[in-house]
Amino acid sequence: MSSTAETGRRTASGRSGQTTQRRKTAARKASTARRTERSQAGGMPAVRMHTAHTDVPIPYFTPGDLTANAHVLTAHLPSLPPPRQLAFYGGLGALALAGAVDWPVAVAIGAATVVARSKGRGDGAQKT
Repeated sequence: MSSTAETGRRTASGRSGQTTQRRKTAARKASTARRTERSQAGGMPAVRMHTAHTDVPIPYFTPGDLTANAHVLTAHLPSLPPPRQLAFYGGLGALALAGAVDWPVAVAIGAATVVARSKGRGDGAQKT
């Protein structure tokens, strides 16, 4: 008799669990359907996107502004090296860019050239 009572309890609890699960599923479906109807009918949208719109001033440069700024910039820069030295450093950079010389080697050659040329002019340390 006890086995029959246990079976009855299991069946009742199983049915009640299934009924509760069915109610939850039905409630979820109804909720989803309501949301879909609202969004299609022009009610509350399903997805809201928030975007930031800021006022960013965009500078407008005329050709005259660019040349004036270039003149001011070059006035504050140290003088450029002579064209021959500029060609040497440009060629060294081109070789490094092409991969014929590694970048660290090109930098070392350029730095050694600057040091050697400055010592030749008497800009180096003075002898006592």
